[in-house]
Amino acid sequence: MRKWRNMLFLVIVAGFMVACSSTSSKELTRSQAKSVIEASNMLSTNAKLPLDQTDVENGLKAGYWIKKDTIFGELLELTPKGRKYFTSFEPQIEGRIVNCMKPPKLYISEVTGITDAPGSVDGNLKVVEVLVGARFQGDMNDITKVLSVSPIKAEFVLRRYDDGWRVQQ
Repeated sequence: MRKWRNMLFLVIVAGFMVACSSTSSKELTRSQAKSVIEASNMLSTNAKLPLDQTDVENGLKAGYWIKKDTIFGELLELTPKGRKYFTSFEPQIEGRIVNCMKPPKLYISEVTGITDAPGSVDGNLKVVEVLVGARFQGDMNDITKVLSVSPIKAEFVLRRYDDGWRVQQ
């Protein structure tokens, strides 16, 4: 009887040691990374919406803005209909970015990759590559029928602490 009790004790201790030594706390899964990033305040709301050429043309057709010839070249100007959704354009030198009246809620649409960051020791520092999507609320959602609001690429650095992973600032 004592032999079986000792054997059972060894099996329980071995199982406990295997469970405690598992590398799950060291590994960072895509779902963990997504949860950690979304729980942090690193997904700041940004009211700037970059426009590609198709967006510019669609915004012209929808009546959000018009083209104006200036000494600096052709610039976009908001119409009264456009002012319902947008406040202004950023300087239109290198690209076209419009400032939204109400910023969208940002979210992680997909974690596309996780790699060790430079300076990582034993996998304690990870670079997480993600696609960040935007959801507009209320009337602002109307612009998604005209403009393409595609997820954009972003990177976050996560560090492993004794109590889990956190986003580095």
